[in-house]
Amino acid sequence: MIDSERAQRVIDFIECLPIPSGKLKGTLFKLMDWEKDFIHGVYGPVDKDGMRIVRRGVLSMARKNGKTTLIAALVLVHLVGPEAIESGELNSAATEREQAAIIFKQCARIIQAEPELAAMLTVVESTKRIICYDNGSSYKALSSEAGSKHGGEPSFVIYDELAQAKNRELYDVLDTSMGTHAEPLFITISTQNNDPQH
Repeated sequence: MIDSERAQRVIDFIECLPIPSGKLKGTLFKLMDWEKDFIHGVYGPVDKDGMRIVRRGVLSMARKNGKTTLIAALVLVHLVGPEAIESGELNSAATEREQAAIIFKQCARIIQAEPELAAMLTVVESTKRIICYDNGSSYKALSSEAGSKHGGEPSFVIYDELAQAKNRELYDVLDTSMGTHAEPLFITISTQNNDPQH
């Protein structure tokens, strides 16, 4: 089954957010067709009980096409938007913490530019964390060390440039820790490679 309304709620929320950087900075998101298609592909398919079926997504495209900004908006969708849950745990990860923190920076810029979000969310720059005290949810950009991630129970994970990882240990730790949630979502984003099998 397809729940087009659920996907549309995600789109509507994002299109109320300000663009955080670039030549359109400060204007509201106006999602392109490929972005809407991605959202419908992830959030539309549901089972007979209305639960989202998609648990993993891959977004791969050439550089400078806005995938990181879209993913930052999706973090906010899961933190305080239509996909938010009580005590949600959101993470972005990458081979280097600086890479994972790019999404954090984009989220923080959106929050700073939107007074309603700024009133709801606390941005902690020193730990690359964003907290919503109203629903008990939080987002954090993670370092690459897998050993310290075993205690987490993420509901939404973004892994940036997975192809650059030296091994799959961090991926596996995050992936196997999502089982406590009814509708976990793990999205991998990557710069497109010439090799379609990459």
